[in-house]
Amino acid sequence: MTGELGTYDVTTTLLALVTTVFCLLLLRPSAGKKAMIRTPSQAKELLTQFLRMSEGIKPIGFGAVLSVGRDLVPSEVNTPKVKPHVSVNYRVPQALCLPSSSAPSSPPGLPLGVLLAIFDDVSTWPIIVADPLRRPGVSVHLSATYLDAPVAPDSELLITSDVKKLGNLMAFCSLECRLKETGELVAVGEHTKYLPMGWVYEKLIPNFLGPLTLFSSKYGPELVKNSSALEAASTVSDLVQPLEPESEGNVTRASFSVTDECKNPMGGFHGGCQALVAQVVAGAGVAGMMGKGGKVLKSVSVSYMSTGKGVCDVVSEVLPQKQDDDITTSVEIMREDGRLISTAMMTW
Repeated sequence: MTGELGTYDVTTTLLALVTTVFCLLLLRPSAGKKAMIRTPSQAKELLTQFLRMSEGIKPIGFGAVLSVGRDLVPSEVNTPKVKPHVSVNYRVPQALCLPSSSAPSSPPGLPLGVLLAIFDDVSTWPIIVADPLRRPGVSVHLSATYLDAPVAPDSELLITSDVKKLGNLMAFCSLECRLKETGELVAVGEHTKYLPMGWVYEKLIPNFLGPLTLFSSKYGPELVKNSSALEAASTVSDLVQPLEPESEGNVTRASFSVTDECKNPMGGFHGGCQALVAQVVAGAGVAGMMGKGGKVLKSVSVSYMSTGKGVCDVVSEVLPQKQDDDITTSVEIMREDGRLISTAMMTW
């Protein structure tokens, strides 16, 4: 009985492996072939499948903390023949809002680091539509600027991302965030991505997105149903609570453990979560120098250098002031071995 079962398992595994390899070789997409998305409805269906697949593969993570998969739904998708763009209607949840870390007495608002995380996701979607290999890529540079005070809880936003340039290696996107009711422009951003995802991804996803969506939607949540990561932080405040910044002069330091709720779908330290952590640590340093008055973060620019996992060290430095109004801070996030994960420049 045992021998028969073992033979059956080995035969089934080999058959599945041979079939997969055959399909990959037979259905190889051409790198030069243009995307076959011709209408907005086709583009929206493609994004719906991709989001369902991503949520099934990684139903936990920073996206779940932000309720990205549940609340961010494309309301308009242009075809690649026109300037590729995606628009999203979004109501700001109370759970994502915090007082400014450098001005604790300020009214709660959407932290710029959290808005940067939303920008990260929204700007990836038109790239997936326009790229024939459906590659989300990895972030190289991400920036955002508030043109006014932070967005208040329950605000209705319209977020739009345009692909400025798409090549074989790089993609460049711009973003706008407006109040839906008045059309007032409240924030802008830019995102640069490195597209190559490896041979397996680039051969598998363009041809098998439908079956992968069904598989991940059915079995993905089952794979993590007993995981302690499902007890993820329910608010942004819970997520950053373990941070205990300590300041000495113009330098502020903290350590941060990259738990499952801080990760992206690929299992690394989510770029938006990195920006949020950097904002909290830098804000504590600014508050220590400014006293009760504090400052509100106006702009952030983050450069990503390597994948972050485990325990990370965060170091923020308040740079010498040249003007009385603004304060500039630089932030480095590093692995325990000193390898840089990301750097950020912030203006308060």
